[in-house]
Amino acid sequence: MAIICDKQSAPHRNHQDIRYGWVAMFCLGDFTEGNLVLPQLGLTIEYRPGTLIHLHSYWLQHYISKFQGKRIGMVNFTHSQDITFLKNKLVQESSDVKLETLVKLDKAVEVAAKEQLWYPEVKPKVEQAKPLLGF
Repeated sequence: MAIICDKQSAPHRNHQDIRYGWVAMFCLGDFTEGNLVLPQLGLTIEYRPGTLIHLHSYWLQHYISKFQGKRIGMVNFTHSQDITFLKNKLVQESSDVKLETLVKLDKAVEVAAKEQLWYPEVKPKVEQAKPLLGF
């Protein structure tokens, strides 16, 4: 988790995150503006205090626009290195777990995420986004 206080972000993608994982972003404070901008989709999303947004931050370039006031952002993410650490730990602790099994698990997670088997209600409504996101 990252806690970001009074900081505007530049356009970026989070390439350390899991490729098909979700990021949960939540903001608090007393501010105006400070919207979430998704330039690839041509979208600006109102991002008021108390708003929770799920996003594929690995694929979608995003940033927070200028704002006035006090703003706190909380971002929950899973970096790919965290998954690598867990896989290595599993292999070390269990002689029964084979690396092949973990690779198959990775593939299953990617397929499930691509096909929106998790959180189907969050599937993008913007049709032109489908090729970009790989859904």
